[in-house]
Amino acid sequence: MLLILWICLLLHENTSTDSAQTSEKEVAKFIEHLWRMDKTLINPTATYELDFQNALHGTSDGIDEASSPLFRRFNKTLLLKTVKTIPAFINLLDNYHSRTGIRETVTPEEVQEIEQFLDRIMETQVIQETWKFLERKGLPIESPEEFRQLLHTLWFKTYKRKRPGDSSAFEHVFVGERKGLEVSGFHNWIQFAQLEAIKAVDYRGHFSESCGNPPRMATISFRMQDGSVKSKASMLFGTTPEFELALYTIVFLSDLRRVRFRMDSCKVKVICHPMNKKALLSTCYVTSKAPRKRKNLH
Repeated sequence: MLLILWICLLLHENTSTDSAQTSEKEVAKFIEHLWRMDKTLINPTATYELDFQNALHGTSDGIDEASSPLFRRFNKTLLLKTVKTIPAFINLLDNYHSRTGIRETVTPEEVQEIEQFLDRIMETQVIQETWKFLERKGLPIESPEEFRQLLHTLWFKTYKRKRPGDSSAFEHVFVGERKGLEVSGFHNWIQFAQLEAIKAVDYRGHFSESCGNPPRMATISFRMQDGSVKSKASMLFGTTPEFELALYTIVFLSDLRRVRFRMDSCKVKVICHPMNKKALLSTCYVTSKAPRKRKNLH
């Protein structure tokens, strides 16, 4: 079932709209189609090298099983040249107060950066096909311009997580937020690689890594410079911003809210939650159904 959220998203009201018929199988099949398009855009071997080191177990609180960074190598220059959406995506990552409770002030420059990012992703085949799929399934969006506005509202409209205007879906999912000594959200590999390169984040080990060699997905633990901790963070690796945005948008706009699909031979589940039962997105993340764990190498 695909929820018709267009008007509700704009009005920030509870969802009480009609729905169109779809199924998890249909959604999964389309996501797998997007993945086949996306997976060749970034060459993992040329762009980065991961060093997972020792495995973590349980909650991992206070435990650091990694003496070295997660990214043994990260070729940002190549990445910026390879995918035209990534420069615009990276420009967005420093636009937010990471502490919840601090109202976001969006400057004219930041507004322009959001517009540029949306312009770039709207040019991609992944986003264009996502719009057509959602339209076929009943979302009342008659043009790319309307879909662009939907993405703007869904991902960049600010809302209250602790105080009015202190959060947005993009900030939570792609950038990460801090509540006391806890990191919430933060499910993007490019954000992690950038912060690790400047020693703003300390990788502490992994719970699982899966989906290929090199792995395209992992659940890791890390500590921020201020001491705040993300005990478990699942993220994809070697994916483009447009693929992740499309993936989470499709799953959120279905009342399934949980969709299983395959990344080649790997089974992945996407989970999305609304913000306070309203039609705005609180969080989305991935989990692997059958993760492969490395042995501790003491």
